[in-house]
Amino acid sequence: MESSALQSPGEETRIPELSSASAQLFVPPELMRSTRIVLLGSALFLLIRGIPLLAATGDTVPTVGFGTITVVQESPLEGVYGEWTLLKPNNLQQSYAHASLEIENAKSGNYTLLVDPPEGAIAHTSVTINGTTVQENDHPQATFTLSSGDAITITVTYVFTRVGTVSVTSQPLGLGYTLKGPNESEVKGTTPQSYQGVPEGLYSVTFDPIEGCVAPRPLSQRLVKDGRVTLSITIACEGLEDVPVQQEQTKNLQYVNAIIDGETVVFTDVPIATWFAPYVHTALKTGIVTGYRDSDGVPTGKYGPEDNISIAQLAKIAHRLSGTDETKIHVGAKNTQSQSTWAEAFFASAEVRGWLVFRNSRLDPNRNASRAEVVTTILQALDIPRMWTKGTLFSDVNFDTLYADAIETAATDGLVSGDSSGTAPTFRPDDPMNRAEIAKILSTAIEIYGEKNPDIMEESY
Repeated sequence: MESSALQSPGEETRIPELSSASAQLFVPPELMRSTRIVLLGSALFLLIRGIPLLAATGDTVPTVGFGTITVVQESPLEGVYGEWTLLKPNNLQQSYAHASLEIENAKSGNYTLLVDPPEGAIAHTSVTINGTTVQENDHPQATFTLSSGDAITITVTYVFTRVGTVSVTSQPLGLGYTLKGPNESEVKGTTPQSYQGVPEGLYSVTFDPIEGCVAPRPLSQRLVKDGRVTLSITIACEGLEDVPVQQEQTKNLQYVNAIIDGETVVFTDVPIATWFAPYVHTALKTGIVTGYRDSDGVPTGKYGPEDNISIAQLAKIAHRLSGTDETKIHVGAKNTQSQSTWAEAFFASAEVRGWLVFRNSRLDPNRNASRAEVVTTILQALDIPRMWTKGTLFSDVNFDTLYADAIETAATDGLVSGDSSGTAPTFRPDDPMNRAEIAKILSTAIEIYGEKNPDIMEESY
């Protein structure tokens, strides 16, 4: 009989055929180093290290291959996942609680994944082999075969079916708390908060201590399917005066505040008692203006009522007031100074639409906008018909005044009133306009022209 050397990993090893009646047995030297021979009567067994299967005569035994198994859990509730057990070849098993886990160098063979969903949820599983989805299961189990070189991903998706709503609130508002619930879930927040679609079970809240106040006792309630529980507390003590939340509430009563980017922003330079406060509030509420932002785009809580409006800011405000979409213009601005700046799209849109003030391609975007330019641009953006100039409404506006027709139209409609402190009303067409004054014009324009212009009504409410 010819001897046969052991083959390299990944190939197949064939055990030589033997005669059960033969009195002599030839075992190749290479095989002797990794083989134990057992003779039981006329039966011959070869125990070959590195070959996991018991081979019969003439059988071909493949060597073990390796692949990668990745398990990913997806949950609508952050941090709430189930546990899963992986049944491996050779009757091995291992349990995990990882949200995501990659198992490298997994031995080839048959596997089964068993999922224990979190409380109140059901599990769906899908199996992807080398980028191709081969299974979609509406139950918490998946069985698959890993071949050498395979990359298998099992995705476990949870759907919570027995859910309700949990609310946490306090008086005063803004107290910090820790909320614990089923599945060892824990979340920290500030009152008031509401959590919808959370699994049924026992919920407990612990409020953060306040210096100078008696520590509030924890509160607990059990949530049932489709139910709602409210965990609420009222605190009254001298220490509340120093609580930042209480101070913030006081600020809310003293200054104009508005929702910007989904968050309440208090504008500490717009006191409620000032004449321009209601106009600024309207302009903020409608989203025509948002106040100043820092370098990261975060609102600073400053409106700048005494700051003058620039030409660039006027372009943006007119677009927002009229509901004009600057992104629909797909050409660059002719104004070279606006190019490659945040204002370019607004300049390009104004140029294409023929807005009078922006026909000058040498216009400096950063210079102050005059009162005449503000009125003219707003009327044109809203497509308000202009009246013929009479030259009788203001002592400083006549037939030769630039944009006189727009100024007199605005005055006749009640959009502006001018300055009547002297012997004759004046408009001061060349003077700059500050942000408090333009807030009044914006608020008034909404009242006067809102019903005539659907874009204003849509943007304002």
